[in-house]
Amino acid sequence: MSEHRAATVDEIIALAGGLRGQRGPDQHDRFAEALYARAAEIAQVSVRVTGKPRVDWDLIADRILTSRWLGFPIMLVGLLCILWMTISGANVPSAMLFEAFSWVHVKLLAG
Repeated sequence: MSEHRAATVDEIIALAGGLRGQRGPDQHDRFAEALYARAAEIAQVSVRVTGKPRVDWDLIADRILTSRWLGFPIMLVGLLCILWMTISGANVPSAMLFEAFSWVHVKLLAG
């Protein structure tokens, strides 16, 4: 019968660090790629597509919005629109406050 010694936490962490160094820095990427490749194989065998292929609009939008040449200009235009809406939208409550305080100012001057 062999005797087993319980490993300390520090020993386990050191062992895990050593194993991580052996696997390489892109271990998680390779694991995820293999997982998705296997899922695609299973889906290809399991799913039967009939009829006319449909247009995948979200994939088209994703390619346009994240493209190297159009992504930043589209994001900039979107942010400028939000800035404009914020500034122009702030005019309405600001005008309402001005009218309210003008009324109070007139009443105070009359009193």
